[in-house]
Amino acid sequence: MVVRPRLLEKLDHGLADEHRLTLMSAPAGCGKTTLLNTWLAERQAAAQAAWLSLDEQDNDPVRFWTYVIAALQSTWPGLGQGALDSLQSPQPPPVPTLLPDLLNEIGLLTGPAILTTAQPQAHATTATPQIGSHASRRGKSAAKDRDAAVHG
Repeated sequence: MVVRPRLLEKLDHGLADEHRLTLMSAPAGCGKTTLLNTWLAERQAAAQAAWLSLDEQDNDPVRFWTYVIAALQSTWPGLGQGALDSLQSPQPPPVPTLLPDLLNEIGLLTGPAILTTAQPQAHATTATPQIGSHASRRGKSAAKDRDAAVHG
């Protein structure tokens, strides 16, 4: 395993500065998962983390948010249970109606909370490796950040 102190420091910077989103993007085989696993293992005392693996079938909003909540509950039991119950009902309501309450619950967590997602279909990308941290913003730029998020 190659130790990457500069990249670990960039991840630390995002956590220490209380950025709302840190996005890591790199082609397959560059060591993103290894880097995140190393970083999370070294920082478990500083932050709690949940891990979510996605595939192409998870593009359905109900399925996606069901998995997000289940991943969050693996670290924070009971978080989003009302939204999860609604999503698992025979006729789930539109997802956007559930998100405000879920996001408010997440906002009540104390200390840093990390949700790490792995998307196998994203491994086909040829993007340049990068790690960037972004403070929470309102409006269109926040929506763009949310839409582009791989890790948050």
